[in-house]
Amino acid sequence: MESPSPARGTLRFAAFEVDLRAGELRKSGRRIKLQEQPFQILQLLLERPGELVTREELRNRIWSADTFVDFDHGLYNAIKRLREALGDSSENPVYVETLAKRGYRFLAPVEVVTANASSFSPPPAPAPAASLARVRLGLAIAAVVVLIALAGALTRDSVERLWGRVKAAPRAPVIRSLAVLPFRNLSGDTSQEYFADGMTEELIINLSRIRSLRVISRTSVMSYKENRKSLAGVAKELGVDAVVEGAIQRSGDQVRITARLVYAPEDKNLWAQSYERRFPDILAVQSQIAQEIAASIHAEVSAEEREAFSSSAAVDPRAYDAYLKGDQYWSRFTDDDWRKSKQYFEEAIRIDPKYARAYSALAGVLLGLGWKGNNPPDLQRIQSLANKALELDPTLDDPHIMLGWVHLREWDLAASENEFSRAVELAPNNAHGLISYYNVLLIDHKLPRPVPDFLRLSQGSPNSPDVLSAFGSFLVFAGEPDRAAEVCRGAISLQPDFAFAHYCLGRALMSAGGAEQGIPELQLAAQKGGDIMYFHSHLAQAYAMAGRKQEALQAIHALENRPEAGREYQIALVYSRLGDRAKTFQTLEQAYAKHNWELVYMGVDPALESFRSDPRFRSIMKRVGLPL
Repeated sequence: MESPSPARGTLRFAAFEVDLRAGELRKSGRRIKLQEQPFQILQLLLERPGELVTREELRNRIWSADTFVDFDHGLYNAIKRLREALGDSSENPVYVETLAKRGYRFLAPVEVVTANASSFSPPPAPAPAASLARVRLGLAIAAVVVLIALAGALTRDSVERLWGRVKAAPRAPVIRSLAVLPFRNLSGDTSQEYFADGMTEELIINLSRIRSLRVISRTSVMSYKENRKSLAGVAKELGVDAVVEGAIQRSGDQVRITARLVYAPEDKNLWAQSYERRFPDILAVQSQIAQEIAASIHAEVSAEEREAFSSSAAVDPRAYDAYLKGDQYWSRFTDDDWRKSKQYFEEAIRIDPKYARAYSALAGVLLGLGWKGNNPPDLQRIQSLANKALELDPTLDDPHIMLGWVHLREWDLAASENEFSRAVELAPNNAHGLISYYNVLLIDHKLPRPVPDFLRLSQGSPNSPDVLSAFGSFLVFAGEPDRAAEVCRGAISLQPDFAFAHYCLGRALMSAGGAEQGIPELQLAAQKGGDIMYFHSHLAQAYAMAGRKQEALQAIHALENRPEAGREYQIALVYSRLGDRAKTFQTLEQAYAKHNWELVYMGVDPALESFRSDPRFRSIMKRVGLPL
């Protein structure tokens, strides 16, 4: 392969640009000081990204035969200075990888910025064949046109015919959305499934950083783990242009990853690559895969997004392994699984106290356990964990979601809105962040009616039972029970035994006036979801609405004997459905005295609609800080 002349061209990788004409390295437009030999090494590596550049090649190119130096020492120092300039690490390289006793390899994808560097073809992933064919055809026709013109035989009709052929040439597919299917575990060890799932999520997270690209959430793609359909069928169901599929094979400290990007409508490979790395280097590989996919589909990647790719902090591999195990348990919805998840996240933090995502995940599982369990969540600890995660990695969106819920539990609507808004800004495709933001806007009477279309939410999570259930429950508060029931039924069709989906549908039917129809759904939620107070309290409401007063009163008695904080507000809702105004206000005042956080919903809860004009009700709302 012909190498580019140092006197021409500009090359780009991550947030860096290399001006070969001026011999300069720049990062985000700022010049980085780099001496001549490290710069020459960088240039040679950029000429052949993804390939081995041997020590002998470096000696012949940079150290002439008549130079009397200690080559090994000189090369070591030059590579060290290059890594310092790039902010790279020899232990966990993102850019320059050492191949012991052989040479070096440049890991990141490289692109040509200037047109006069046409002899250089650095990207490791080939351009789509259709695109290359079109370019070659265009060049060939242009050459013919020039020859005809020189011969004086050029006519208007001949030009139109020739350029008509160019326009008719096959075009490269436009990719604006994709799904990463669950990576297959080829290790021959079922205990490594968590690792394959973790690789899937890591790639989704990396690709989701690119705002010009819509990436389907993990919860939507995991349904295809066991039930694989044709790629075209999956793409159609998820509404995406392309699909990434891959596999991992792990043996001890060695990991082999294969991945390919397929344009689904034509089942056409756009990019494919395999990697063999040590486990400690696995995060850098995931970032590299995401960048190579982005380059292969010509996605628009901003300077900020390039910086995020290149600034991923190194993580102790043992901590990352613990995090992946915790994440596997966190994706389930049982108390026992969440407690195991908590233990793994805490272990990850003990191993690597600088692992930002472990702090964020631990904050999330503690908040979830507090919602489901007998004891209120430790808001101070959750807030501390989320702030620590942001201190270590300000690009994370999940810590802002955790902080938003902490502030909402503290009745601080303004602070909650700020956090949820920032989460949506950082990750527009994260449906959980958007639903949380919708919640606080609704509570504060700032959300337009009817509620904005679900399309924006479903773009990232069209097949996610938990997202659909959360959005359906939200629509009940928003006063759209029929629409809520439709969304909740969609969640049940995806996962028939998902307790939260039946809880969602039961609430929607109850609010639409079908309490008797809602009772079986709420009973099913209570049966499948464990002893969660909210399932039982809404079942009691349904009994009251259906005229089954004795069962409702028995449920109230059971709620009064429960240990959970927040039960007073739930009991007030049942009394309101029974029409007992005195008991309703008595228990609402008890809820206020105990700072039941659910009081933030009293202005939008359908169970309390007939109470909102009462001065006593408005007094409580004012004390909570809710708009009247």
